[in-house]
Amino acid sequence: MISKKILLVSFEMTYSGSPVATLKMARVLRKMGYQVDIWTLNEGPFAIEFSRDGFEVKNINFPADAGQELEDLLSEYKLCICHTIFCSEIACYIQRIVNTVLYIHEAGNISDLIDDCDINLDDFLNIKRYWCVSEYAKEKILEKYSLNKLDILPNYVDRYLVDRKPRSDTKLRLCIAGTVEYRKGLDVVVKALDLLPEEKQECVELHVIGRIPVWAESYASDNLNHKCIQYHGEIQDVSTLFDLYASMDLFIVASRDESCSLVALEAAMLKKPLLVTENTGAKYVLDNPKMILKTEDERELANGIMNFMENRSLISYEGNKNYKRYKRKASLRNYKKQLKHNIYKIKFSL
Repeated sequence: MISKKILLVSFEMTYSGSPVATLKMARVLRKMGYQVDIWTLNEGPFAIEFSRDGFEVKNINFPADAGQELEDLLSEYKLCICHTIFCSEIACYIQRIVNTVLYIHEAGNISDLIDDCDINLDDFLNIKRYWCVSEYAKEKILEKYSLNKLDILPNYVDRYLVDRKPRSDTKLRLCIAGTVEYRKGLDVVVKALDLLPEEKQECVELHVIGRIPVWAESYASDNLNHKCIQYHGEIQDVSTLFDLYASMDLFIVASRDESCSLVALEAAMLKKPLLVTENTGAKYVLDNPKMILKTEDERELANGIMNFMENRSLISYEGNKNYKRYKRKASLRNYKKQLKHNIYKIKFSL
């Protein structure tokens, strides 16, 4: 074991993928016997979720706080895991004192983020060790950057039991969840719905769940007004979210670039069928390769939706097969095993 004390750094504390992944990692490390401390570079409402689990979140104003006092704090740790490329600068700083990993949550959009979000490319490239979330993400990263020591730590989702309440309606309920933005492909789903015959459009609902960033308000306005859409906004309460998920028939991940997709893993855990794009890192959780579609192909997506409308038995059939893949590929047990392996490699400098 590296040490009993590990530091996790999250760029922000919003109700979004990276802070959620940081909290889940903290829980697992604690169960493995480590003392886990949490730092964030930007305060936010999600910090309360850490406190509910007994983790105190320390806000760091970096680089203003850089100096001997911060370095003395860092010297208490033997390992630091910084989440997302937005932590590249502080990861470069910390690795002078502590074994440090940059856990990359992104994939094909890294170069755009570096250009648009004032991330220093040299900081990103000069980190000694990296993790990423999927084979797809690793492939996309290495297409552009020659990173040494890039290992995979796939995401996991906990099993969550929900009451499956009977429904009186017969409409096919589709679900797309996540930030409402161009990269997530809501516009592709809307175009696919428009390709359905008029009588079929009357038999389908598209439930959209997720927050709208300020910079994506125009995109959201253009795509959320479809007659088939019910928009639920961002749902922070887990039980409310999973109750809604449980009422869905088919989950769609239409992303143009998705390093993993926690929504896909959650859907598989709930025994739900999925249609995902080739550019979805979590496609490994699908049992049927025919459910993996060409990216931005609205015609193929429309055909996939029609297939489920005309063959309702596929809903439970594909959902049960996805659940078996979830247990093998995206369970807590699998994550813990891979996390142990990755830490072992750091300990012995492999």
